[in-house]
Amino acid sequence: MLRGMRRILLLAGVLTAVGALASCGVELDAKERHDVRDFPFDGRGQALSIKSGVRVNVVPATGSSLRVERWVRGKAAGEGMATWSLRGDTLTLGADCNMVFGDCGARYVVRVPGTPKVSVDVSDDDVRVTGLAGELNVTTHSGNVHVEAATGTVRMNSADGDLTMVGARSGIVRARTGSGDIDLSFATPPAEVRALSNDGRVVTTVPEVDGSYRVKATSRHGTQRSEVRDAPRSERTLVLRSVSEDVRIRKGPPTKS
Repeated sequence: MLRGMRRILLLAGVLTAVGALASCGVELDAKERHDVRDFPFDGRGQALSIKSGVRVNVVPATGSSLRVERWVRGKAAGEGMATWSLRGDTLTLGADCNMVFGDCGARYVVRVPGTPKVSVDVSDDDVRVTGLAGELNVTTHSGNVHVEAATGTVRMNSADGDLTMVGARSGIVRARTGSGDIDLSFATPPAEVRALSNDGRVVTTVPEVDGSYRVKATSRHGTQRSEVRDAPRSERTLVLRSVSEDVRIRKGPPTKS
């Protein structure tokens, strides 16, 4: 009987708290608002630096402008709570979700014309980059990084996030994370891959190629295994290392001519 009474009192307390939040105008399941803005940017010979405190998706575009779309909800949808600005070659994106009781969130899509060198710096949220042809540098603190169908040189760095590449045609890729996993998959043979994680698993999948690769796969406390033949004289290099987890180099299908 006493246990049942405690459950009733707990439920009553939860309902009272929810009612109080609702009476104060706090939204627990707010609807998203969609906004679009174009910034002058043709991408010819320019570099672009994207600094964001929230989740961002970067994709290619045509035309002579940098198009930014955002979806905001809750407190972030209030006047002046979500921000976007382009000063010089730096695009800054943000949303204020501090001290929030209820729902609050923001996400951005950046459509980049041309083939500029793109740098993305996000503090604690995820980054997704798809189909860019220029050089790419991505840095996060705890957010994950996902890069798809890249063709230029790629550098990825994170303190705690996972680093993933899919369908890469990049010649040079460098990935480093503190505690996250690394998983790199290539559609064409890379010239140089260097991937390091302190506390995460490191995996790369590369196509078969004449002459194979120079392979160096090491782990201090995990295991290392390579399906790719080590060719010390090859001009192509794979260097993978983890301190505490496993390292794997997998053989993908040969590149179609």
